[in-house]
Amino acid sequence: MKKRAFRLGAACVLASVAISAAHAVSNTKTIRLATFDEPFNDPDDATAKQLSKTEGLTVAEASRRLRIMGELGRLAPALSARFPKGFAGAEATTGSDFRVAIYGVAADLEAIGNAARQFAGKGELASVLDVRTAPVSESEIGAQARGYLSSLGSNATIATNARTGQIKLLVKDPTSALAAIVGGRFRAAPGTQIEQFDGIALTATEVPGGQNYRGTFSNGDINECTRGFNVKQTNGSLYGVTTAGHCENNGRDETTGVSLAFRQEWVSNGVDSQWHTFSGGNNYLVVPKFYNGAGVVTVTGAQGVAQGQYICKYGRSTGQTCGYTDPYTYTDSYGAFYRMNSNSTYPRQSLEGDSGGPVFTGSIALGQVHGRDGGNPTPGPVTNMYFTPLTAWAPNNVTVGVTCYC
Repeated sequence: MKKRAFRLGAACVLASVAISAAHAVSNTKTIRLATFDEPFNDPDDATAKQLSKTEGLTVAEASRRLRIMGELGRLAPALSARFPKGFAGAEATTGSDFRVAIYGVAADLEAIGNAARQFAGKGELASVLDVRTAPVSESEIGAQARGYLSSLGSNATIATNARTGQIKLLVKDPTSALAAIVGGRFRAAPGTQIEQFDGIALTATEVPGGQNYRGTFSNGDINECTRGFNVKQTNGSLYGVTTAGHCENNGRDETTGVSLAFRQEWVSNGVDSQWHTFSGGNNYLVVPKFYNGAGVVTVTGAQGVAQGQYICKYGRSTGQTCGYTDPYTYTDSYGAFYRMNSNSTYPRQSLEGDSGGPVFTGSIALGQVHGRDGGNPTPGPVTNMYFTPLTAWAPNNVTVGVTCYC
């Protein structure tokens, strides 16, 4: 892994989402920048079939749950933007009693609930929607996590759950962390847990996600990753494709053999991404697509991510894996990320080489692979996958947006 100085552009990528009760789909679909208000779409029920096998559901019931989770994914970033000091997250539960919940601090709960119910209208989301009180907002617990990280150093990861107010210190040496708290060198809030954790491994190897990417270091070492999504520069017509920011900048597309031109990268504030253009021109990237493990899928939109949401990713090393996002937000030296948990169906959600790969539900773009559970020297038989949500791009000045056919 090679780190470089990141470069930030001036323009924001994706516009904030307005709360609306319905979303009208235009009959004329064009290639444009994805926003976070496109409805769920699942060609051939690809994701629904994965969920039905995981949970023992009918495909119809799995599809219903995914549609509702998709609505929750549309709603959550809109509420976060509208109530930055009060919104505490959104979460779906599994099992026979499938429900979804919106959380907010007491002072803003009534307004948050009204906005959520207005959005849901009389649709499927309304039938399972709960509004619940949380002790702390996402922004407040996130600031606390960043403060802890600055004290503990880059070897720590902070897991936060705004819906319960719970904080975990995930460190390589729990004994030293506990000694620092007991000795007064580090002050943690009551109830903070300490767990041993080897960090989020960012090592990259070989690739497809949308395309295969192979980078070459100045000393000749090979660094291989997975391509993410087709993107377009927000202030022009220049098209490109993304991968993880911690991957080597200079490389080529292994599928076509075409050299890639590095444009920009972001490796901070919860974003681990870079983008390139093809040296042969833009004709390679006219239609936005990604590989989902079974075939090439045209992107039909982007959404936010809710805790408990069922999602999938594609990476060169482990192919397509699917699972649920867990209740925590993970903050490391790169910023804040979500995690897709391992399960009996996919005990290894990610390995080296998956970095930068697309995270999705159906044909909806959700994020990019950031890394997996660390381990020395190799990960164990069970690994979780950490990913950058696309909703982190806009507030951090990422000057490209995912393109969609929508």
